[in-house]
Parts: sequence; structure tokens; C-alpha cells
Amino acid sequence: MARIVLNTEEVSLYRAGRLPPDPAHQVAANDLTIAVPTAGELWKWALARRWGGVRRAGLELFLDQAPILC
Repeated sequence: MARIVLNTEEVSLYRAGRLPPDPAHQVAANDLTIAVPTAGELWKWALARRWGGVRRAGLELFLDQAPILC
């Protein structure tokens, strides 16, 4: 199994279920990883858009499960 590093836009599309079929298949078949700046951008977006507690909890859960590259 390979490790795939997604950028902020790809993570956003993946979480929303709008990632095109081929990349979505690659993510599902391999290990997902994100970089520290991507995690920061996702949180920045959530705070700027004033996400509610449920959406923020979902993001936190996602980030807790995805290995983050330093």
C-alpha cells in the first residue's frame, strides 16, 4: 500500500465526496497523508467560515486519523 499526500483542495474535495473517481479510488486504495500546512489551512477555513461544533468535530476527527507530515 502506498502513501498518498493530498493538498488542501484535494482534502476538501475528498471530504465533500466530490473528488473525481480516479483520484478517489487512489485515496481509498492507499494510505492518506497530509502536510502540516494543509492541516493549518483546513482549520483556518473552518474558523473563517465559522463552522459549527459538529463540522469542526468532523474535521478534528479527520485530522486525528490522517498522519501529518512535518
